[in-house]
Amino acid sequence: MVIELFGNGQPPRLYTSDVGESGRYVALSYCWGGPQPASTTTKTLAVYAERIPVENQPRTIQDAIRVTRELGIRYLWVDSLCIIQDDDAHKAREIANMRSVYENAVFTLCASSAKKSSDGFLHRRKALTHPITSLGYRSRDYFVSFEMDYRCPDGRNGKVSLVGDQMSILHHDPIVDRAWTFQESLLSSRCLVYSTTQMVWRCRTAFKTTGGLLDWGNWMSNAPLLDLGEPGPIGRLKKPTDDPRMISMFTMGNDMYNLTGRTANRPRKGLDGQVLEPSPTADIYLKWMKIVSLYTSRQLTDPSDKFRAIAGIARKFAPLLDDQYCAGLWRSNTLDGLAWQRNLYGGRNATRTSSSSFDFSGPPEKKWRAPSWSWASMNGAISYPDQMALSTMDPIAQITDVFVENMNEDPFGDVFWGELWIEGWLRRVNIEPITEEDWPDRLKFKRDDLRFADVFIRDGERDGIRCGSAMLDESIDGVVPYQWECEHGLEEIYALSLYRSNCWAVDGRALRVHGILLVKWPIGNYNRIGWFDSFASDMEEIKPWFVRENYEAVQLV
Repeated sequence: MVIELFGNGQPPRLYTSDVGESGRYVALSYCWGGPQPASTTTKTLAVYAERIPVENQPRTIQDAIRVTRELGIRYLWVDSLCIIQDDDAHKAREIANMRSVYENAVFTLCASSAKKSSDGFLHRRKALTHPITSLGYRSRDYFVSFEMDYRCPDGRNGKVSLVGDQMSILHHDPIVDRAWTFQESLLSSRCLVYSTTQMVWRCRTAFKTTGGLLDWGNWMSNAPLLDLGEPGPIGRLKKPTDDPRMISMFTMGNDMYNLTGRTANRPRKGLDGQVLEPSPTADIYLKWMKIVSLYTSRQLTDPSDKFRAIAGIARKFAPLLDDQYCAGLWRSNTLDGLAWQRNLYGGRNATRTSSSSFDFSGPPEKKWRAPSWSWASMNGAISYPDQMALSTMDPIAQITDVFVENMNEDPFGDVFWGELWIEGWLRRVNIEPITEEDWPDRLKFKRDDLRFADVFIRDGERDGIRCGSAMLDESIDGVVPYQWECEHGLEEIYALSLYRSNCWAVDGRALRVHGILLVKWPIGNYNRIGWFDSFASDMEEIKPWFVRENYEAVQLV
C-alpha cells in the first residue's frame, strides 16, 4: 500500500497494488514525536482509499507530499498512512517487509531536522551559530564569527558562514536519536536529507551537500556504501553494483564509527592453545556488533520494539553469514556476541527488563523482552570491544547450545524465551561498589563523570581479595541492586571466564581474564548481570580459577 499522488490538484489517496505490479516510489524517514493524529486505521482505510485530506496531516507528511510531487514521482510510502495502525496482523507483516520498502525506494526522504511530525522540514534555515571545535580539542569551544549576506538564485537574501580550516560544525539532528530511523537510513540505497544546516544527497556513487560544507562529522556520519564482504576505507566511493553484500552506512548524525576494520590483528588461540583459523565471515560479524552498538545508543518510544526496529538489518545480514539469528546474537558467533557491556557514554541510566519471561507487570521498559545474555534485554546503550581488543582475547569457554523461541515463528521478531548452555571456568565472587576514594588522583571522577567500572570483584574463595573490576549491566548509584536481590531468593554471584589475554605488568608478562558476572537462581540456572576484567596477574595467582572442579556446564536464561 502506497500514497498515490496526482499532479492536477486532485488530492492523494491510498493505493493497494496488484500482485506483480511495480512502480517508482519515495519512502519517508522521520520522527513521529508522539501519536500520529491522522494515521490509517481500520475506520479510515476506506476513506483514505478515496481521498487523503492533506490539510489534516502533520506538516512533515505535507512537506514530503510536496517534494515527491514536484520531483515527478507518483507514489510515496509513509508508515503512519501505509500501515494500518490498529491492525496487529497487518502491522507485523509490514514491519517484516521493512527492509524491502527502503531498499527498493527510488530514494528515502529523510526529515532529519524535524523533532516531531508537526515540525515539517521545508522552512528557512537559521544562520549557523552552532559551537565549533577543532578536531582533537573538544575542550576548546569556538563560535562562528564571520557571516556575510548572499543573494540566492531565486532573488531572496541568505547568509554564508565562513568556517576555519580543519574545523567541524557540531550539529545534532533530532532524527539521529531515534532507533527506527537508523534502520531506515541504513537500508536505503539513496537518501535525500533535509538536515538542520543544509541538504545532503547520498547514493552508491556520491555524497553531495548544498551548503558547500563537507566537514569531518558529515563525512563520517553520511558514509557512502560499504562492502560487507571485504574491508575498505571510510569515504571510498563504490561503483554502482547489485552485489547483495553491499550495505550502505548512513547514520545521519555524529555516529563516527569505522566499520571497515578486520577482526583479527593477531591470530587468536583456542582452548587447546592452537591457532584458530579466521572465519571468512569474521569481518561481517564485527560489523554487526558495531551496528548493534550504534543502534542501542538511540531511543525507542515503545521498548517492545527492540527487535522489530533492527529486524530489517538482521535480515540483510542473515544470508551473508549463513547463520541463525538468536535473540540479537548469531549462533556461530555466540561467544563473541556475549562480550557486550554497558556503554560508558550512553548507558549511564541503563536498566534491564524483568528476569522472568512470565512477568508482564510493571512499566513497558521492565517487561521481559529477551534473555539476560542478550544485549536486547537492556534499556540503554551497550558497546562491544573493538577489533584490536577482541583479537587479543583468546576464548577459554565453549558454547554448547543455544535455544530461542520466537513469537509468531519469526526468527527476527519478538522473543518468547531463550536459553544458552556454555562450558567454562566458574568462580564464586563478591562485589563491592567503587568509590571516589578508590581511584588514584589522576583518575578521580565527580558524581556525573564517566566511570570505567562500577564495582570491584573479590575472590569468594581466597579471603575476599580484590581480583578485578566489573561494569554492571544496570547502572547503579551508591548501591548494588543485585546484592539486594541475593537477600530475597537469589543465591550467589559468580564470574564465568570467557577469554584470557596476555599483557605486561610492572614485573613482566602477566595474564588477564575477561568474562561475565552471573547470579544463580535457586533452581540452578543463571542470569547475566555484568562484564568483568581481572587485574593483571602472574600465572600462579590466577591458577586457582582454573582448577578442574571449577569447570562447569552453565545454563543462562
